[in-house]
Amino acid sequence: MDTAALGRRFGEMGARVRVEDHGLRRGGLLDIQKDKKGEIFVIGLPGESEAEVVNIEPKNRHLLILIRNEDGKHKFLCGHDERQWFAAAVPGPATTVRAAMEALKPAPVRQAQAVRGVHAEGRQRRHNKAYIRQGEWFFMPDSIQPDPMLILRNEPILRAGGGKPHMCERLYRVGGEAVHVHFSYAPNGLTGTQFKARSTEVQRERGWRNMRRGMQTYVCGRITHPDHATVVLKGWHRVVPNTEDQARSRRFLTFLD
Repeated sequence: MDTAALGRRFGEMGARVRVEDHGLRRGGLLDIQKDKKGEIFVIGLPGESEAEVVNIEPKNRHLLILIRNEDGKHKFLCGHDERQWFAAAVPGPATTVRAAMEALKPAPVRQAQAVRGVHAEGRQRRHNKAYIRQGEWFFMPDSIQPDPMLILRNEPILRAGGGKPHMCERLYRVGGEAVHVHFSYAPNGLTGTQFKARSTEVQRERGWRNMRRGMQTYVCGRITHPDHATVVLKGWHRVVPNTEDQARSRRFLTFLD
């Protein structure tokens, strides 16, 4: 494989890349690491694995890379978002940067774009008439009027699987399913039936919390994150995550926001 060609393509958008002939930690194929010169994309290609850039938008500092390994084909959107480089696993058959960006938007966001008449260029922006985006989260304007007694202050939103939380000045949750959560045994939660099926020893372990899964979340005010510019939401906005968790390739992405 022509690793020099990969380096030139990443260089076109102002990034650096290093290719290693082995897998990365936790079985990943793509990571973002730091060295003396700053951030660098690292691609691990064990065995007969190959990688190629299938589309690039140098001006917007984004590219779409395809990595082939024994498990199949995996696409990742790589680029620069506000303060640092990022990588996201892309669901579906996207072949361009723009298609990958749209594939990462959940259905409610795409529908809002259509209803509000957001044009093609506007759909690439972090802020348009349909939403404000911060990292993997989309905030969509909503007319909901929460019960003041149920509004939480300085509350985090965090995707299952880890990463750095986004802190919300005001947050309101509604609906969802009651689950038992434990960082070691069930980070994504167990229903009452699933919890009862566990051994008595596990049930008695310290650290179990009663929470709700799949709730609809709304936020208002300042939303902060160490890697992203603070956004200030005037009025309540519905919170919707991107679709990266639907991408089979996500398990090969070592980098987490």
